Amino acid sequence: MTVIVALEKDGVVYMGSDTCTSRGKKKENEAKGEFGKVGILSNGLFVGMSGLVCAHQLLLSHPTLFSFADEKLTKEGIIRSFLPQAIDLLKENKEMEKDDNNLPVQMLLAKDSDLFVITSSLKVFRVRDFAIGSGGSYAFAALRDENETVENRLLNGMRLAEKFETGVSAPFILVDTKEKTFKEVRE
Repeated sequence: MTVIVALEKDGVVYMGSDTCTSRGKKKENEAKGEFGKVGILSNGLFVGMSGLVCAHQLLLSHPTLFSFADEKLTKEGIIRSFLPQAIDLLKENKEMEKDDNNLPVQMLLAKDSDLFVITSSLKVFRVRDFAIGSGGSYAFAALRDENETVENRLLNGMRLAEKFETGVSAPFILVDTKEKTFKEVRE
């Protein structure tokens, strides 16, 4: 259970996530910083993933998959380079069935001012704002509130997801493509 939110404003992509993890019936809040639901790779690519944890870990354990974005994050690079390799890796490791055409994860990818979503049905969209995870549909509306600051839009979205989705909880983590530092916000 998760919520990951992102929006682009004035050439910077801002992202946020909750920190809730679970072990059986026990809930903990330990998905933070470099071990969080949003990570920053060595090439400056921000990766947020929601879905099957084993698939998430498998993809991130193969950093060369993300080399398509060394120079610039593009839809073409995602479709022609990342997705075919990622799908092969996931099928080879039995995280996807051979005849399956659905990813076991949803992803938000950001670099500089570019923000893309990869849906579980393998659709790739360049977006200005988006939310993924079990709390994503709740969070999405708050991202569109132009009367709020960027930070409040992200936090309000995650708070809304927390209110309606038991697997989402604070503290929340914020990060952006300009500062590249993680900020923890406790409620």
